[in-house]
Amino acid sequence: MQVEFFREAHIRIFGNTSGLKAVSLRKLERLSQRRSRSGAAVTPELARSLAEVSREIKRQIGLLIDRRGHVCVTIVGDARSLFLPDLSAYRRGLDRLCGLRLVHTHLHSAGLDDDDLTDLALLRLDMVVAIEVAAEMLEANPTTLASRMKRFDLSKQT
Repeated sequence: MQVEFFREAHIRIFGNTSGLKAVSLRKLERLSQRRSRSGAAVTPELARSLAEVSREIKRQIGLLIDRRGHVCVTIVGDARSLFLPDLSAYRRGLDRLCGLRLVHTHLHSAGLDDDDLTDLALLRLDMVVAIEVAAEMLEANPTTLASRMKRFDLSKQT
């Protein structure tokens, strides 16, 4: 697997971008420029766009979103996994979370898997959201899609 880091201005796409068409890369760039509400895990519209692009390229896609709702990094994986980039530039500490949430797609219906929970705990992510991509979900309205997301929020735990 070839791993590339595509960077143009503030657009950061990390991961397995080899073999993607220019149209797909542009869609990934547009995902990188989107925002999510700071109080929500992900907006229904962003979740739907993420699922559509993921289904189209048949690869998992992830977004690392900061607490203000800005997409910091877009990650492209393969059909079964997603490899996160180095997060050492973000704040770290045993008693603090890093300030990022991971929103990503799953092409199979497994919910949050062991890799997701490991990333949540070891990387000290604020939250991990997995969006199951299925044809019938893309036909549904964005509110239905948002209600079917699997989410684990570490910041709400005491």
